[in-house]
Amino acid sequence: MLYRTHAAGGFIAGYLLTGSLSCGAVAAAAALLPDVESPKSFVGQKLPGVSHAGELVFGHRQAFHSLPAAIGFLVAAFVFSKFVHLPSYFAFAGFAGYLSHLLLDTLNPAGVPWLWPLKIRLRAPLFQTGGILERALVFPTLLLASLFVVFKGKLEIPTFCLM
Repeated sequence: MLYRTHAAGGFIAGYLLTGSLSCGAVAAAAALLPDVESPKSFVGQKLPGVSHAGELVFGHRQAFHSLPAAIGFLVAAFVFSKFVHLPSYFAFAGFAGYLSHLLLDTLNPAGVPWLWPLKIRLRAPLFQTGGILERALVFPTLLLASLFVVFKGKLEIPTFCLM
């Protein structure tokens, strides 16, 4: 999936877990992290040294796209949150965002090695990364869901739309 799809999915995951917009934002950022080992990815372009090293050592959609990496991220985020005196729910929101990335990539034909280092890849090949279904269905749906949770109860539908 494209970075914007992951960010929207991460936002929803973090918000649904905590009910907090700030946690949704944390989860949206964390949802981009599994792609750090791809120099072509959005986050990989921002951290070229890390992404080239990650790709060289692991390859794309390997170690960072796994449950062990997600748990490692949760532990690191929890320690970081304690170090900077943030509530632990920010760490759990980041974990939800990270997991949302793995779930979305599971819907891709390449799948995800959830149990890395085992070679088993789980996949439900419904959407090609950057394909028409992602661009026309998945991303718009996640974006609308994100807007709904942000503005729920704050938007008034004009009465002429109800006629």
